[in-house]
Amino acid sequence: MDYYSSPEAIPTLVRQHVDSKFNCEDIGMNYVASMLTCSGPLHVQGLERYQNQDPKEGISRGGGHQGKRNGCLNYFEEVVGFLPLVRQMGSVKRGMDWFN
Repeated sequence: MDYYSSPEAIPTLVRQHVDSKFNCEDIGMNYVASMLTCSGPLHVQGLERYQNQDPKEGISRGGGHQGKRNGCLNYFEEVVGFLPLVRQMGSVKRGMDWFN
């Protein structure tokens, strides 16, 4: 959070883009965190194998929302210099017995 809020060039450009689009703060934070840790984001699944996370109402339902987020991905990749998203086939499961 300190670096994301700092006056350094990359987080400043990320925040300015987020503010101008009023969108993508979650993606911007993930890009900055991935830049600092040199690793991609981790997705942890819930109890069900698949959960539909598509909201029924709100800002995410407006026309062009996905296009705006794709634009953020492209811009952040340009600013940070890489795409931190990685294709991962594994998952983390609740109650996993790691000793068997």
